[in-house]
Amino acid sequence: MSNLSKIALGTVQFGIDYGISNKLGKPDQHVVKQILDFALANEITTLDTASAYGDSELVLGNYGISYFKVITKFLPQEVEKGIESSFQDSLTKLKSKSVYGYLAHRADSIDVKTWSFLKHLKKTGQVEKIGYSLQSVSEFERANGKGFFPDLIQVPFNLLDNRFKKLCKKLSKQGVEIHSRSTFLQGLFFMNTEELQGLEEAIPVISELQNTHSNQLAQYLLNYVLQQDFIDKVVIGVQSKEQLSQNISELDYNVQIKDLDIVLSEKILNPALWPKK
Repeated sequence: MSNLSKIALGTVQFGIDYGISNKLGKPDQHVVKQILDFALANEITTLDTASAYGDSELVLGNYGISYFKVITKFLPQEVEKGIESSFQDSLTKLKSKSVYGYLAHRADSIDVKTWSFLKHLKKTGQVEKIGYSLQSVSEFERANGKGFFPDLIQVPFNLLDNRFKKLCKKLSKQGVEIHSRSTFLQGLFFMNTEELQGLEEAIPVISELQNTHSNQLAQYLLNYVLQQDFIDKVVIGVQSKEQLSQNISELDYNVQIKDLDIVLSEKILNPALWPKK
């Protein structure tokens, strides 16, 4: 598998204004078409979306997803209401009869009835792989303890965040497909450090990375995640074709980037804990 084919396109930006460094807002349908056309031309054929991502599913459906593998996700409140209708809503917006993956946005929200329905979707061919997105290793332990062993998981992983490395290596050997997100920590790596109020703990390492790698920082960060053998897909989000082109340019297929000898607190690694804008 080439490095480019390991990249999956995150589409939260297509549906909502997303990311601490996002100055452009969500792209219009014309820009989305440019991004998706460029992705296809460069072997990027996996898309990550969710019902929670505004009108992202609708935008993708309007483009047409027949040439892509699409993973979408459902929220805890949709479990409470019953995810049968939520799944059909997603298919309707995507204008598709099936998706590659259907995941719980929060593993802790899954109950026996929900997992049974997910297995039914697999049996009927409406979904190829089921699983969940994770925020912590303990979430997996709780879900697995209830018998909810996934075909596919999505975890945060980047140069600063190796919390899932041991678990993912183990699960990969068991045949679980591993997708990573947060390669750029929602853009935190590229922020002006003077604007990181409440995130001062990250300033020294962010400053050093920016000074050392300058305009090649995105490629450096992406290379680090792509070199991990246990990761099948690396989800990245962009606001333009140019940004995607820049991110995938000058990728070094033989690069070996060492882990940083630094441990940051969860208030840095988990964007949900960041100060509100």
